[in-house]
Parts: sequence; C-alpha cells; structure tokens
Amino acid sequence: YLFQRREYQAMPGKIANITERFGGFSCAAFKKQGFRQVGYWHNRIGGNDHQLIYMLAWESLNERVQKFDTFAKDPDRARVFGESEKNGPIVEQVTTTILRPTAFSPMK
Repeated sequence: YLFQRREYQAMPGKIANITERFGGFSCAAFKKQGFRQVGYWHNRIGGNDHQLIYMLAWESLNERVQKFDTFAKDPDRARVFGESEKNGPIVEQVTTTILRPTAFSPMK
C-alpha cells in the first residue's frame, strides 16, 4: 500500500468543528466510498492543538484519485460541508503527504 497522511489546520477556535464533521460524516462517507482508514489523531505533544491528522491506505495513486473524485461529487458531502461552514470556513490549510513503506517497514 501507499499511505496518505493528511493534516488539517483548523481556523482559530474551529478544531471542534472539523472533528465533528469527520466523526459525524466523513468517516462514514469514506467507508461508503471504500477508503481504507488507518487512523485519526490530535496532537498532544509537539505541533499545535488545532490540527486533525489522519492516514489512509491506497493500493495505487489512481485508486486515490478515483475515490476522492467520487467523494467530492457526493451531494451529501456538499450539503454537510456547506452546513459545517455556514458561519465561515473551518479549515485554514490541508497538507497531504504520500508515503511509501520501506522494505523493512512492518506496515505495508
């Protein structure tokens, strides 16, 4: 697998909003679209306290593009994202990193 690390920087005071959107919608929508969800984290030491970090696993970059495209076109996604941002944006920045396991990595 390839592993995708995504880091969401919340707008000031909006980490709870991002966390609620993932817990209340995105995780289930990802499952419906066949995303392999590795885990979700908040920083406790290092970094800052307004980040949501998560990892996904993909068989290929093509699979990633296809599944994110399908997710982006989901009308429920548009509705939920619109509702979650009715009082302004909740995400300041998203950083994506694609990781390839080394030959000696226990997780492949």
